[in-house]
Amino acid sequence: MADPGVPGQGVLLLTTTDLVHRELLDVAREQDAALADYVHRLDVEGLHDYITDGSITMCGEIPTAVMMATLRALGHETMEIVAESDSYAGNGNADSVTGYLGGVAWK
Repeated sequence: MADPGVPGQGVLLLTTTDLVHRELLDVAREQDAALADYVHRLDVEGLHDYITDGSITMCGEIPTAVMMATLRALGHETMEIVAESDSYAGNGNADSVTGYLGGVAWK
């Protein structure tokens, strides 16, 4: 059981987001790989710059950035990426792909 007097103990932080939206398969996978790398490294500034400079269509940048910054504040340096997929895997449409990513950080 976590000690409630110890900062960062007993914390469950959950956020959800899609990655790239409605891009061609090759474009979506390239952009999703870059986004996954920023998330893995908990690089909030890099994520923001990549999204804004490249006009990336990630819908959940703000909750993702808050989660990443909170993990950093709790002492994490990385997040383990445990799942990556996209809408193409489910529907076979390579003309309009949305990406998905799952990660965990244990301490």
